[in-house]
Amino acid sequence: MHDHLRDLGREIANQQSPYRLWSKVQIIEIQPQQEAIRIRGMADAFGDNCYTRQGEIRINTNQGERSLPPGSLGLKVFVGKGDFINEECSELSRELLCLRCSRFEHKNLPSWLSLKKLKILQLFGPWRLEDLWEHDALAPSQLKSLRSLDTLKLYNCHELDELSILAELTSLKNFELLKCQKLEKIEGLESLRALETLKIVDCTELSTLPNLAKLTFLNEIELKNCIKLEKIKSFKSLRSLKKLKIHNSPQLDRLPSVAELTSLKKFELIKCHKLEEIEGLESLRSLEILRIYNCTKLNTLPSLAELTFLKEIELVNCNKLEKIKSLENLRSLEILKIYECPELDTLPSLLELTFLKEIELRNCNKLEKIIENFKTLRSLETLKIYNCPKLDGLQSLAESTSLKKLV
Repeated sequence: MHDHLRDLGREIANQQSPYRLWSKVQIIEIQPQQEAIRIRGMADAFGDNCYTRQGEIRINTNQGERSLPPGSLGLKVFVGKGDFINEECSELSRELLCLRCSRFEHKNLPSWLSLKKLKILQLFGPWRLEDLWEHDALAPSQLKSLRSLDTLKLYNCHELDELSILAELTSLKNFELLKCQKLEKIEGLESLRALETLKIVDCTELSTLPNLAKLTFLNEIELKNCIKLEKIKSFKSLRSLKKLKIHNSPQLDRLPSVAELTSLKKFELIKCHKLEEIEGLESLRSLEILRIYNCTKLNTLPSLAELTFLKEIELVNCNKLEKIKSLENLRSLEILKIYECPELDTLPSLLELTFLKEIELRNCNKLEKIIENFKTLRSLETLKIYNCPKLDGLQSLAESTSLKKLV
């Protein structure tokens, strides 16, 4: 529905002056009746005949093809190739709110590129990018021109080995790094006090995440495939955080206490092979989803009895997990899945889990008993049990009136 409303709004805007153009086809085919033309947005402008190396925009009018000088455009949005960003079209950038660029050809953001009003900067595949700005005396003052920046996304920056002077981006709310495979260090991250979303994916040389304690507006952290990540300094004071995902960080042997993440709703730990414990898990009273996969050294889960909003628990391939202390009071729990936990021999009582809809147990070779009486699980609809040879006591299943699927 959101996409339909967006397209409808663009179609209406394209019928008016000043024109707002969103695709290459519209730029080439539009037939304006007025001499005065102002283009507010240009997206998917990937070459052909819609612009020149001098930064002029070519469009067809009722008087034939015209080339418009970039200073006259008032362009707000540009999505296109990086070869369009050259010094001759520097005037084009003065009104830009969104710059989404593939194949950015510069080592840094050039000093002649005026981005004082820019809200969104996305660079895809800037092969030569080494840092955001040149390392010289003017860099701090130049970077101040990005103080309005709301969103920064850098994808496939294969030469980027360090990000510096981030502290100047005082309005930044969304920060994403993807496949920056040489990146070892992020300076100033701890100073981005307006930050709400942090995503770092496939940054295989990054070893340490700075202290995030001052980022009190942060509501999502996603760390994926950072295979050399050894240390996360602190989660202290992140009371706005709602989602925490750490995937495939096999060198991470200790997680800072999560006890102060009082707003956390979704918590995922996947392929953190050296992690032995999760300190403070029992304090996450807003938690709704807990997923722990392939944490092969984790041997105990603390009592979850106080996590009364918890709806889903998934424990997969936790080879050393021997005990789950308590599931009492989890009256909101709807899904319980436990796979490949060969040392787990028993589950805590499930009698009070009146909203539990699905139980799935796989390859838990030592598990002997799961519940005394299934009649108390009035909401149970699905029970799946695979390769749990010692499990017995399932005779009362036939009397469970709500059970719809038994495997």
